[in-house]
Amino acid sequence: MKYANLICDNAGMNWDDIRYFLAVARSGSVAQAAEHLEVNYTTVARRITALEEKLAVRLFDRTQSGHHMTDASRLVYEHAIVMEREMADIDRTIYGQDARLAGRLRIATADVIATHLIFPHMTRFQQQYPEIEIEIAVSNTVVDLKRREADIALRIIFGEPPQDMICTHLADLDFAVYASTTYLAQHGSQAGAVLTLLQWLPDHDEPVLPEPFRADWIRQLLPDAILGAKIDALPVMVSAIQHDMGVCGLPCIVGDTEPGMQRVVESSYSPALPLWLVHHPDLRATSRVRVFREFIKKILK
Repeated sequence: MKYANLICDNAGMNWDDIRYFLAVARSGSVAQAAEHLEVNYTTVARRITALEEKLAVRLFDRTQSGHHMTDASRLVYEHAIVMEREMADIDRTIYGQDARLAGRLRIATADVIATHLIFPHMTRFQQQYPEIEIEIAVSNTVVDLKRREADIALRIIFGEPPQDMICTHLADLDFAVYASTTYLAQHGSQAGAVLTLLQWLPDHDEPVLPEPFRADWIRQLLPDAILGAKIDALPVMVSAIQHDMGVCGLPCIVGDTEPGMQRVVESSYSPALPLWLVHHPDLRATSRVRVFREFIKKILK
């Protein structure tokens, strides 16, 4: 946040020290903070020490299990959160007025959206807008757009999208049941065929699987299927199917494009993943955000 740095320096404060402090406070680890900030371990440790010396107070208890906030640190944390929010507001407001088709554009999305939806078209986007520097942050966790962790998020949103963001519904990504061609040649796909149904393993943060990832709709199509291994990651599930371990429901943007795979059964019903493009209202006038939004909408028409 270059604008935030300017303001903090003028106020006799070092915003980077506060930023490093927040990263350690949130993660409880200098190593994880360094990874998040994309710097080395010693830089974070040095910044924390410098801030403690400046404030003349110990901010963290260093233990083998990590860095734990002290009572003084919790007071600093409350003020640091307010400062971070104010700096983000200023930085976002200035960034939102940027009419240039140049500079950084940070996109946050899940791995399947990146690999099977964005990447196949990214060369064309870069040819059209060569001065836009694309950063793609791949994670299945929701980023904080208010803190400028990303400029745009491509998210799967079930239910109502967030009311405080600009949200554009791009598409519903259909699911189908897939297996390897080798597996189907061995076991068949006609009624009565005994197939092994691979299952999605719920995430610890979301113990209830969304409908497309549940086994019940597939069992209605394949009532004789027996339950097989449980897997929690899409690339691993694709590999399991390609290695003839069984059948499973996959997004069609994956199953229809991966080599050696085919649909097991056609159905008039299939669940879908609602895909949304989300960005902060302050960025609606930013040219980089606008052209990417229009580009991705054309892809999905």
